[in-house]
Amino acid sequence: MSIRALTLADVETAQAILEIQRAAYQVEAELIGFEAIPQRTETLEELQNSGESFLGLYNEDGLAAAVSWTRPFDGTLDIRRLVVSPSAFRRGYATALLDTLEAVERPRRTMVTVAEANAPVLALYERKGFSPTRTVEHVPGLRQVYLERRSAWLGSDSPILRMMMAAASREQPAPGTPPRRRRSAEGTTLDGQRHE
Repeated sequence: MSIRALTLADVETAQAILEIQRAAYQVEAELIGFEAIPQRTETLEELQNSGESFLGLYNEDGLAAAVSWTRPFDGTLDIRRLVVSPSAFRRGYATALLDTLEAVERPRRTMVTVAEANAPVLALYERKGFSPTRTVEHVPGLRQVYLERRSAWLGSDSPILRMMMAAASREQPAPGTPPRRRRSAEGTTLDGQRHE
């Protein structure tokens, strides 16, 4: 299994995403009783012009899952789609993609919208620390739950941030202490001067 960035300009890659999402959203349509999910009928051109960034997960059979997102404002990450090939369900691929996305993008805040009737996906996001903020019925027959998560390391009370700041303060020399001089393989030291 490997996860890497996907380039929508590559037609073969974009076509593979389309195939996975059509199959995945067909399963969701049957689960929630709502057929008019836009991604089920999205064209190749529409996908390539979506303005979304993508990560893909590959297994022995090729592309098996993908997640896409945008960064609309203020460091917010908006997850636009998370799709897994039905043949690869229940292997932890969605969780692996979400974990990788969090590590790569390091957002202050992450948002996602999920159909209220899609209990498995709601449970996944709640396990990942997302909390519902509101439920809206934009389209008759489709209630959608808005969820969000604040990243732990970015708040002032974050234990990770406190640990990083403590480590940084230990590395700072006391006032008036000359910089440490460490010889590198090229003969330069930490202060940037060359010494033979």
